[in-house]
Amino acid sequence: GATSDETTIPGILQKIFELNNPTTQKIQVINAAFFGANSTTELDLVKQKIIHYEPDLIIAFDGLNDLKGDFPVEKMKNNWRTMCEFGKKNNFDVIIAIPPVSGAGNKIASNWESQNLEKLSHTSIAPSYHLVKDALEDLDKKCTATIDLTNVFDNESGTIYLDLTHFADAGNALVAEQLFQSLLPVMYEKIGK
Repeated sequence: GATSDETTIPGILQKIFELNNPTTQKIQVINAAFFGANSTTELDLVKQKIIHYEPDLIIAFDGLNDLKGDFPVEKMKNNWRTMCEFGKKNNFDVIIAIPPVSGAGNKIASNWESQNLEKLSHTSIAPSYHLVKDALEDLDKKCTATIDLTNVFDNESGTIYLDLTHFADAGNALVAEQLFQSLLPVMYEKIGK
């Protein structure tokens, strides 16, 4: 749903770091997302390609495609756990973040969302999204951190969602800002090491 690379979540996060970097180090945000990714394909990508970039931190923005693809939640949880263990073994942090989904949080729908998303409600994953949230809670400190973004749009009255799981630039900005706020403790801890 982004109008450009700069208005994707990673693009906005990069801008936020450029303006508010809490470290003296240059921070580079790399967008490794791809269409239809799920926890299995993301784990493979990390192990086979991303590891060669020597990342300091990976954020897996995950859960939707596993649930939409009717993959077992236990497999998703195991993939997340394996990615976090792989990060520890290879000296990088892993944060698992689950995105907001229309109907799973408490956002009041805008007029456009009410008119257009109701037509898609039969395909909503919101009723079973608690499975993703439960899987996130079960990571037992295996990961550097976990972030539940389900309610990040709760105070927004304007149009955010383009469909049930994708959002426009305004939504990307809100998610990027929340990710930045959640990353600050991790970054300060790294600076102290």
